[in-house]
Amino acid sequence: MMGKNRIALTSLVGLLLATLGLISILNFERIQRRTLEWFMVLRPNSMLINLWQTPSLGMTANVFIFNWTNSEQFNNPNVKPRFEELGPYVFRERQEKLNVVWHPENYTVSYMRRSHFYFDQEASARNLTDSIVAPNTLSVGLLNKMQNWNPMLRTLMLMAINMNGNEPTFVRPADDWLFSGFDTPLIKISKMMPTRMVPELHFPYERIGYGYPRNDSEQIYGHHNVYTGQDDFSKLGQIARWRYDNVTAGQPDCKLSGSMGEFHPIPLRQGRPISYFVPDICRELILDYAGTTLFEGIPAFVYKGTPRNMANGTDNPDHSCYCTGNCKEVRSGVLNLSACWYDVPIFVSFPHFYNADPYYVDGVEGMKPDKDRHEMSVILEPTTGMLLDIKARLMISLLVEPRPGSIFRKSRRTFFPLVWVDYRVRITPDLLVYLNLLPISALMGKICSCIAVGLGLVLLLWYPRQIIVNIAKPHNMSTGCGSDVHIGSRIPVQAASTTPAARNHKRLASVQRSKSKRTGVKKATRVACKTTTKATSKAFCAGTARDADSNRHRKSQQKQQEQQPAEMTSRARHCAWRLSIVILGACCIAAGVYLLRNWIEIFTRMRGKEMALSPTSPAFESWKVSPLPLNFDVYLFNWTNPEDLYEGSKRKPHFVQLGPYRFREKPDKVDIEWHNHNASISFRKKAYFYFDAAGSNGTLQDIVTSVNTVAHAGAKRLSELNTLFQFVASTTLSSTQEVSETRTAEEWLFKGFVHKLVTLGKLISPEAVPYDRIGYQYGRNGSTSFDGDINMFTGADDIRKMGQIHSWNNKTHTGAYSGSCGNVMGSMGEFFPPNLNTSDPVYLYMPKMCRAVPLDYTETVTIHGITAYKYSGTRHAVDNGTMYPDTKCLCVDGQCFPAGVINVKYCSYNTSIFMSYPHFYLADPIYLEAVDGLQPEKEKHEFYMTLEPNAGVPMDVGGGFQANYLMEPVSGVALYARVPRVLLPLMWAEERVRVTEEIASNIGLVPLIVMLGQVFTGILLAGGLICTCWYPTRKLTSLCHSDDPKAKAAVLRPLTSLAVGASATGATLTVQQLFRQNPSHIERVGVRLLDYRRSSGIEDGDDGSSHGNTSRDRLIESCSPDVIIS
Repeated sequence: MMGKNRIALTSLVGLLLATLGLISILNFERIQRRTLEWFMVLRPNSMLINLWQTPSLGMTANVFIFNWTNSEQFNNPNVKPRFEELGPYVFRERQEKLNVVWHPENYTVSYMRRSHFYFDQEASARNLTDSIVAPNTLSVGLLNKMQNWNPMLRTLMLMAINMNGNEPTFVRPADDWLFSGFDTPLIKISKMMPTRMVPELHFPYERIGYGYPRNDSEQIYGHHNVYTGQDDFSKLGQIARWRYDNVTAGQPDCKLSGSMGEFHPIPLRQGRPISYFVPDICRELILDYAGTTLFEGIPAFVYKGTPRNMANGTDNPDHSCYCTGNCKEVRSGVLNLSACWYDVPIFVSFPHFYNADPYYVDGVEGMKPDKDRHEMSVILEPTTGMLLDIKARLMISLLVEPRPGSIFRKSRRTFFPLVWVDYRVRITPDLLVYLNLLPISALMGKICSCIAVGLGLVLLLWYPRQIIVNIAKPHNMSTGCGSDVHIGSRIPVQAASTTPAARNHKRLASVQRSKSKRTGVKKATRVACKTTTKATSKAFCAGTARDADSNRHRKSQQKQQEQQPAEMTSRARHCAWRLSIVILGACCIAAGVYLLRNWIEIFTRMRGKEMALSPTSPAFESWKVSPLPLNFDVYLFNWTNPEDLYEGSKRKPHFVQLGPYRFREKPDKVDIEWHNHNASISFRKKAYFYFDAAGSNGTLQDIVTSVNTVAHAGAKRLSELNTLFQFVASTTLSSTQEVSETRTAEEWLFKGFVHKLVTLGKLISPEAVPYDRIGYQYGRNGSTSFDGDINMFTGADDIRKMGQIHSWNNKTHTGAYSGSCGNVMGSMGEFFPPNLNTSDPVYLYMPKMCRAVPLDYTETVTIHGITAYKYSGTRHAVDNGTMYPDTKCLCVDGQCFPAGVINVKYCSYNTSIFMSYPHFYLADPIYLEAVDGLQPEKEKHEFYMTLEPNAGVPMDVGGGFQANYLMEPVSGVALYARVPRVLLPLMWAEERVRVTEEIASNIGLVPLIVMLGQVFTGILLAGGLICTCWYPTRKLTSLCHSDDPKAKAAVLRPLTSLAVGASATGATLTVQQLFRQNPSHIERVGVRLLDYRRSSGIEDGDDGSSHGNTSRDRLIESCSPDVIIS
């Protein structure tokens, strides 16, 4: 029979199995992802390191070379160049990574890449000895470089080219054009000239060739530095630095990004593009998501090259940083690689100008773009991001332009196709087997988790029940003294059966039962009693012997024996049911505690999968085009006494607020680009504003007088001129300009107006004056550049990052302020982090202030029945170190103004513009005291955002900021020589939007689900406590109120099990003492009255076999289960 320790151990194992299985089922995807991340992260001696260093994938380069068939007519502008495609020349590639160095300080690894190319004659359609005619790329490259040389040096170089390289073409075998390369006289000349004299003429190689010197070279691909993914798995395999820099030569504005091809951020998301860094073209190449497919039975994602991927900076603003030289003159479909190819005008495109502007195909003959042959595609397994199949197809072309004095002086401007490569990589069968095992292993993992839960429940509920049944079986008494001794003494089975005497007693009882069949019950009983006297008291044996002589008593015991199994079975079932309830309660408590701590996090992750921004997500359309009506209200300050602006004047500048001039805003987001490597999206904001006369307080023809900011800004810059020009400019300025400017409201806002000084500035220095008209909102209506290029996180990898801005105009620091004040951070206003708390502020990034504005929690409000947190702009947002030390960095050029205004000069064309709350609300009183007409009120001028805390969604937004101009005296300019130093208000604008009840009801589902989860958690905890404590409490209460000594003994019987090593008599001492009412009373008999029957066969004056004189004595001697001796 099993002991209690084994029962407890079995139950504990079952509980652990059930708990672990349940956790695995609920978090299976996360566990699988973490396992894959651990397996795939790059680290020394990891499982994938050898495969990464020496890839075993089948890599093939199919090279096609274009043969120029009518090169003799190259100077005839009326004849198109005609080309014949030769190939494929098939090469097998084997890659390896050398000089691997790990950098744990920034979690990167550096290496040099080397490739070996082996020509496959059998798979090739041509021989390497084929003669091929192609343009003289070296001469074209030198002619392109010479455009910026001085005339004398250019003339000398033209003479050298005409003497040594005057051939427009090269005729070489295919082997020379590819990896072997060939020498030319111009290379010898470039080597002879000193590098310092003509650095542009320096050529780093001894030979030229399309693939030279890639074969077995470590230097051609350069030094690579990639992320290992140990700190952030989304960076695994992403390029960090190339050739010891994070930008490429000739393109300093484009930071390196993209995967090196071995790893991709997992899990892949539908609708998101992928990007690769391609060293051969020195830039990132993006492929768009094209759908799903089955690859060898494995579900996979397909990515393809689209026209957008090859669009130049004119058609695709995301590629503007790659523009070099004549980017605007090149039509879409080709990308300029001259900065990567030593200033040779080399361009890359899809083969045969596929997906390019028809201009390129029309310029030459022999191009036949075909989707099946020329489309670039990549197939990836979405769970691991592993490469299944790639068809990287790119073509290199040479731009030939007519150059005076050169051999190409009469040629037409043409893009000459040179060579294209169909680079194929396919997963090997052995790796494919492992990928096929992934869904099987995932299924097996889920099955094992379910089995673990089921097995744990079996161990918890079924196996303990069997143990209880086994424990109860010894109470099923057999005929004879051995069983009677246990019954008479009421010793628990566990205590009685573990003593040596009891074990002998059980064996002898078994012998007695076998002998009774042959010699009779009487004889066997006497033998058994005689033997068991050593282990039990003589009184019990004598009583048992007398009972054995009684036929009536034997019949009674036989009847009791028939009833005992059913009674014991019912008791075991009842005990198992009680144990099951207790275990169920423990499981409920464990689940409740887990949910209590993690429910919000679990729900956030679940919601993140659905709400993360993607082309197919529910939030995308409402984010792109707001479904809410947006009102843009503008207030202008009319300056009524500009003539009184002079030092010593008794009248303060007086302003009258006009407006609001209400405009209905129709916003949209354009130029959307998805970046899967960091789960972000780039876009530009485009909005149209329509005047709402009914909602406005005034018309656009209202006359408004404001500060002449252009004249004052121009006067401040006169100090940069010499004395003579400064005098002339000062005189002209004072005679033609005033301190104020009077225009219509329409001109001050979106229409703008022409200013004489702006026109003059455009003539003198066009690059210094970026605008042609003046207006507070001029250039914003319908513009995509007003708010700049914005890159924000989509929340695909972490829902807490959704809507948080990552970069602005490709910068993570604005440069307008020093330190953390210039960091690009916060939300653009559409999304905020979920699960907000009242102790942390939220940040709103405002492009026109070049900073993130902190909003602090102020109160909890209710909007459409939904509880929300109100975050308001406090003094913290407009302080510059006066009250909050962390805002000290908002001081510009070391000048700190009194609190309440922020200097944005470096964000507004270096003019003296300061931002504040409307009417100098919450600002230092010095600003309000310097002017008249301003009345700050919290209800009107508070800037706030009300957010639903669980979802982080704005529900009510209001308020804005005010633009002010710092007027100060300018020495040497009579117009501004006597003006006071004062901050003058110009205008302020606000946007107010409030969600509708319909939208609020949808938002309200989030807190409702959170509340339901918390309620369910409480139910689990309460139910678990009830199930765990109900039966013990009920039993204890029943014991306290019961007068039945037998019931008390049954409850307290487990206490006797502590005396396992003691004798049967000693084991019952505790129970005996509990029922003694008088210390002098030797013994007492308790009878279970409910079960005791007169027909039990115990009567006075029985057959004489009983030695007792009374019924009490005979009741004791009967060894009845209804008798307790104490």
